Amino acid sequence: MLKSMFGVVWEGMGYVTMMVAFSAYSYTGQALTADVAFPALALFDILRMPMIMMPNIIGSMVTAHTAVGRGASFLDSARVHEDAVRELPPAGTGEVSLRVQRASFRWGSPTDGKDKRRAFKELSAKQKKSASYLQLEEKEWDSLLAKEEKDAPTPFQLTDISLTVQAGETVAVVGGVGAGKSSLLAALLGEMETTDRFPVDRAGSVAYSAQTPFIFNGTVRENIVFGREWDRQRYEEVLDACCLRPDLELLTNGDESEIGEQGIVSPAALFPAAWKS
Repeated sequence: MLKSMFGVVWEGMGYVTMMVAFSAYSYTGQALTADVAFPALALFDILRMPMIMMPNIIGSMVTAHTAVGRGASFLDSARVHEDAVRELPPAGTGEVSLRVQRASFRWGSPTDGKDKRRAFKELSAKQKKSASYLQLEEKEWDSLLAKEEKDAPTPFQLTDISLTVQAGETVAVVGGVGAGKSSLLAALLGEMETTDRFPVDRAGSVAYSAQTPFIFNGTVRENIVFGREWDRQRYEEVLDACCLRPDLELLTNGDESEIGEQGIVSPAALFPAAWKS
């Protein structure tokens, strides 16, 4: 709606500019003759199209700025250690499928302290002028900054974790809010930092169904299969296991309905994990 309003404003701006220009020209006492009016009309007609396109240009610039910011944030993010998880062949029934031995994990990298200090220094440089309005001397400002850095919370850590899971077992991790249940799963996936080399031994493939689901723009069936080879029997088993048939009956095109960012959002967000497991 806002984009449409800008479009109307910019499209009418050409006519408003024309009227204002001619009125100002006449107000100065100049004669508005044909040899002046017609070239001016031609010039305004040439300028009209760029003015109409101006909202699209501004919108594209804003979108590009947002995209560059997100890309820069992703590229600047800390890199997860590739040697956090040792991939092993699939385990048979009764064999160890997952093992963690006295491992410690944390969110963030060891360089976070340096980055934090640099950020505090940059903040200090930007806000020293503001500090002058508060009648703070530079030493007082640096003292407050040092205290803020000292009181900053440390990253969440999991310490001395040991875990053994055999193939075929069902394990539930129970704990209070903030106890580290999701962090433990992230550690098993290799998404947390660790000072140990290969602290996690993991056999076979892994399917992870997160609290914040991931779906891509495509049909329900494509999100269920998730790039795997098509298997009708397996597909029907997933529909029954996830109780998805009532949901599919509500969709006009069934499992051919488009979902995702540009389509219908449904419980299909949890499909890929069911298909992989």
